[in-house]
Amino acid sequence: MRRCANCARPASSSLMQRSEFFGMLAASGVVPSSPDLEAAESPSRLQHLRALRTAGAARVPQRSIVHRSNGDDALYAERYYVGSFAKGLPHDDRGRVVPAAYRTYLAALRCGSLDALRRLAAAPLFGLVAATRDLAYEYEGDDATQLEVPAPGTVASSSTARDMIEAYWMALGRDVPFARFGEDTTVAAACAELGTTPGHVFRAGGRSLDGPYISQFLYLDLVRDPAPPSAHMAQFAVPGRNYLTTREQLIEMQRHPTEPPAERESQPRYIFTLRALADYVSRYSDVIGNTASILAFLPAAAQRDYFDPVEMNALAFRAQAIAGSAVYFQKFMVHRRVRPEMFGLLVDRARSGEDLPVHGSVLRSAALDVTLKANGNALLPQVYTYGAPMHPSFPAAHAIVSGANVTIFKAFIDDDAVFPRVIAPNAEGTELVERTDTALTLGGELDKLAANYAFGRCAAGVHYRADCVAGLRLGEAAALSVLRDRVRAAPARHGPFVLRTFDGALVRIG
Repeated sequence: MRRCANCARPASSSLMQRSEFFGMLAASGVVPSSPDLEAAESPSRLQHLRALRTAGAARVPQRSIVHRSNGDDALYAERYYVGSFAKGLPHDDRGRVVPAAYRTYLAALRCGSLDALRRLAAAPLFGLVAATRDLAYEYEGDDATQLEVPAPGTVASSSTARDMIEAYWMALGRDVPFARFGEDTTVAAACAELGTTPGHVFRAGGRSLDGPYISQFLYLDLVRDPAPPSAHMAQFAVPGRNYLTTREQLIEMQRHPTEPPAERESQPRYIFTLRALADYVSRYSDVIGNTASILAFLPAAAQRDYFDPVEMNALAFRAQAIAGSAVYFQKFMVHRRVRPEMFGLLVDRARSGEDLPVHGSVLRSAALDVTLKANGNALLPQVYTYGAPMHPSFPAAHAIVSGANVTIFKAFIDDDAVFPRVIAPNAEGTELVERTDTALTLGGELDKLAANYAFGRCAAGVHYRADCVAGLRLGEAAALSVLRDRVRAAPARHGPFVLRTFDGALVRIG
């Protein structure tokens, strides 16, 4: 049967017939034939189930992990909590949170008493705090509170300063097409200050450095059964249109968060700039679901023997649920890191002579000089009309979601399978052109997909690099815990899961 050039789907139809589906299940060993299932009343299966769950309970640690923040909450308690997230609480005219309101917020987090917070906080913030206080217990995979992530740099640290310098450069280069990174003067200046190259700038590490900036999975056709596949294009945010670019706008958004409608171009395009990527990942599009559909139609040689799209998706949802609980636990109960939009206000106030905990490298940076010339202040221009979402910065939720899903996907495919062709958009984002200068693997492009989903939020101005890197690793840890439990429950079927982590380590589970 003729195959689609983009993703090896049967070109004559985007539908998988029921006979094909069940045939694939049987071939992969998913259709059960265990003798104990033939006798439904046999006690052996229940005994085995009880033994598995008892063994799983024995793996629950006797002691909780001691999670440690960077200490900014306590260190700056007498200085208006300048290193902490406070969006949605009362602020004064200089953009400082009202200390009594922040202490009420802390009390609600620590003891669960939400009545006083309800009278102070914006509704979205109150809702997220209430949800965080009610974490679900898990039957498969690790508990959200047992997934650990090292603390980020303090607000005054050189590491936070470096991440903020990168954030300024990403904002300045939002509208440079990826196809022109090698010739653009802004990108060249960013590379000079960040110590990198146009081919590696604004990226995560590892295999996501290979080839085009955007993963092939974000250029392959959208699969929307029963409709035919369609081009992976969208109408993106208007170039040059930034938000929260004055102190007054930024402070008002802290006090009274709203979500004004976004303006977008009428011309559909492929993801061709950082602004387009930032806009894309902010929408409720099923990026992960589309990737799963593409993987389901890969040639059998690119799939593991036990490949099963139903189970793969089920495990991805489980990993995503655990990772989602873990990220809000970390964000609210441990770190409460200030968002880049408010760190930009600290930089703006510090350059005016205020004594604030901002590392001098930011104030001396070329990125700040160019930002001041372009915008007239040191605020970090935002892609989204509302700026950052209503939860703290660390770790990044988009990174955790994509990290968890991609880790599950890698366990079901041949990590080293090579894409038959490599594509990337032209400088206008209107067409895809073939690239012959590089070879890409499925595993590497899945890693890049997760990184794109994470770093698109840095491009928007709502995250630091450290948030995204930590989020990817935390999502990966959640997924690995789900895979460990699943392989114990079905060892003959999977035996074992093998995949590469985002850091390049080969992991064998089972």
